[in-house]
Amino acid sequence: MAKLIISLDGGGMRGLLAVSILSHLEKQLGFDLTSGADLVGGASTGGIVAFCKALGIPTIGLENLYSGLGSLIFGGFSSTRAASVTVKENTDKLEQQMLAMFGSFSRLSKFKPTNSKLFVITSSRQVTSTGESVDLDSVHHPYTLEILANYSSTKRPDTTLSVVETIRATGALPFYLNPFIRDGKEYVDGGVLLNNTASIALEEAKQLFGDTEKLIIISIGTGYYNNNNNTNNNNSKLIEKITNNLLTNNNNNKNNNIIINLTKTFQDSLFKSHQQHLENVELFKQQNNVSYFRFDVELDRVIDIDDHDTTDIHNLKHLASLYLDNPNTKESVAQLLQVLQETNIIGRSSA
Repeated sequence: MAKLIISLDGGGMRGLLAVSILSHLEKQLGFDLTSGADLVGGASTGGIVAFCKALGIPTIGLENLYSGLGSLIFGGFSSTRAASVTVKENTDKLEQQMLAMFGSFSRLSKFKPTNSKLFVITSSRQVTSTGESVDLDSVHHPYTLEILANYSSTKRPDTTLSVVETIRATGALPFYLNPFIRDGKEYVDGGVLLNNTASIALEEAKQLFGDTEKLIIISIGTGYYNNNNNTNNNNSKLIEKITNNLLTNNNNNKNNNIIINLTKTFQDSLFKSHQQHLENVELFKQQNNVSYFRFDVELDRVIDIDDHDTTDIHNLKHLASLYLDNPNTKESVAQLLQVLQETNIIGRSSA
C-alpha cells in the first residue's frame, strides 16, 4: 500500500508561505493532506504547523495564529530595555499559548489525534545544571540533530517530552526565544542544523514502512532565492538587528557570541533549503519506489524570518498567490493529483 509523506520546512514568519501552499493543495486535491498522510514531519515553524494541523486547526486559524505569534515572538524589542528581558517575556507568553492549545497532552507519545505519525527535529547539546555547555568550546555551538516523534523507533529511545516541550524544542529560535532545557540537555531550533526535513522523512518512512512500499513525498518550503542572485543573503538585516539588540544593556559577550553564531548557522541552513531540495531530487531518483514533489516560492526580495508587520504578511500572501497561479505550479499540482488517485491515497482511510 502506498504511503503519503509530508515534510514542512522551517523559516519563521515565512512559514506563512508554507501554510498558503498547504491550503491551496488541499483545496485543489479535495483532500486533507496532513490528516490523510502516513507520516508528517517538520523543523521549527514547519513542526508547529504539523502539530496545529494534527490538532485540526484550519488554515485560516493558522494564518491568524501566525499573525499573533509574529508580534509575540518578534515584537517588543527596544533600545530602552535589555533584550534578555524581552526574550524571557516572549518565551513565557509562547509557552502559555501553547499550553492553552496542547496542555492536555502530557507526553508526545500520547499525541495521536489523527492516524498520521508525526516527527519534528531539534538541535540539542548536553549542558550542566547551570546551563553551561559540557563542551568547553561552546561558542561554536556543538549541537547535534535530534528527532522527536510520537512513534517508537529502534534507532532511538522514546522521548519523555510533552507536546508543548517538543514544540519549544523544535521552535526555540536563537535570540528570539530562550533555549528549552530539560534533564541536562539544551534544545534550540531544529532549523539551526537542518531546515529542509525531506531527507529525514525518507529515512523515517523506510524504517516505518520498509523499502518496498511506494512513497509519495510532498515537501513544502518557505521561500528561496535564485542561485544566480547571491546578494539577497548578504542584504539580510537579521544579524545586524540581533547584534544591535544584544548590545542593549547586555554585557555577556560569550553568550552574545553563541547567539550570533547560532543565528548565522540558522540563516545559512535556511538559505540552503533549496540546495537541499536539488540534492534530494538526485537522491530520490535513486529510489525506484519514491515519487517526490516540492512546492516552494522563489523570492524576489529580501524577507527575513522576523518580518511580521501587516505589510510583511500581505507581501507573503501575495507572493504565495503569484506562485500558486503559475502554470508550472498548476502542472505540478495536476501531476500530484494523478499520483494520489493512481495509488488510491485520495479517499482512503489512513493506515
